Amino acid sequence: DARTRHYSFMQDEEAYAIYDDIKRHGDDRLKVLNTDKPNVVFILLESFSSQVVGILGGEEVTPNLDRVAREGILFDNIYAASDRSDKGLVATMAGYQVAPAYSIIQYPQKSQSLAFMPRKFREAGYRNLTYIYGGDAGFKGMNSFVTLAGFDRQIVMSDFPASMRGEKWGVHDEYTFARLADEMEADSKTAEPWFKYYFTLSSHEPFDVPMARVHENPYLNSIFYTDSCLGVFIDEVKRRGLWDNTLIVMIADHGTPGPLKASSQMKERYQIPMLWTGGALAVRDTVISKIGSQKDVVATLLGQLGIDASDFYFSKDLLCSDTEEYAFFTYPDAFGYVTRDSYQVYDNTARRYVVQEGEISETDSLRAKATMQVVSADHLKR
Repeated sequence: DARTRHYSFMQDEEAYAIYDDIKRHGDDRLKVLNTDKPNVVFILLESFSSQVVGILGGEEVTPNLDRVAREGILFDNIYAASDRSDKGLVATMAGYQVAPAYSIIQYPQKSQSLAFMPRKFREAGYRNLTYIYGGDAGFKGMNSFVTLAGFDRQIVMSDFPASMRGEKWGVHDEYTFARLADEMEADSKTAEPWFKYYFTLSSHEPFDVPMARVHENPYLNSIFYTDSCLGVFIDEVKRRGLWDNTLIVMIADHGTPGPLKASSQMKERYQIPMLWTGGALAVRDTVISKIGSQKDVVATLLGQLGIDASDFYFSKDLLCSDTEEYAFFTYPDAFGYVTRDSYQVYDNTARRYVVQEGEISETDSLRAKATMQVVSADHLKR
């Protein structure tokens, strides 16, 4: 059973000691906000691989994302924690690293013990915590997970008229983006800061979008569509006077094989964009190239807001000066480890490293195994 399997390469005490050493960092962080408690909008972008983001050297299908990146901070060396949407939710809502062979989201008895970012927002005085997703709330156990996360309200497919839906998957992004802007405007009349978490949908298979075909490739076409919806949303937020005290954080839920047709063993399969924008940012047109993981967004964001992130054991603050540069990811029965000098993939079935690129050090190989063992041990005790 995948849930009871332990990935063991050394004594657990040694694995924890190695992992704690990699993860340790001080409090000397770059402050990028001009206000202590901005309103926060978190946007999870469905299937936005770095391969299709123009400003990251990808296909030229994201003119709006590229424009927005120049108005804020672009993190250009980020890797997804895994390979599926449900795992991306776990990484970005709970700062948690999923195991290779199963997704904790499908086991509420385990996931209920996780720390959740929305709950931290509530403890810090944020209100109107809203989750917006145009799809089926029950998909892959997402509903119970989002409920555990501590949102006040979930706005999902059933809250929109059928005329706004595609044939297969759910509500088109232009309508959910519009709803997000409306919710922001309604809450801007309240005294307390608010938090929104919005998960896009249209760039999921079958890439069914309500516009004339612009790109022959349906995936690229759907990315172009969602990007155009994002552009309209950003302009609308500015037009309605919602920009100034707001921080908007965007990150993909996972990468894709993409134009490179990247296999599970290729790091390009996991590279994703992360960008921060909004009037609450004190810096503009900034690129941060520190290697990090999707799950690091939690500690990094909370750190800027002065909220303690120590409950998020697998999330590190990318804006702290002495944070170690690395990214760890899993896919079915394997794990990968990226550093400045090297890239490695370990196959748990073959019980060996099947990819080793760059300057491989014994230290990095050991760190990768220790991280996997700690992830495994943590899952087992939940």
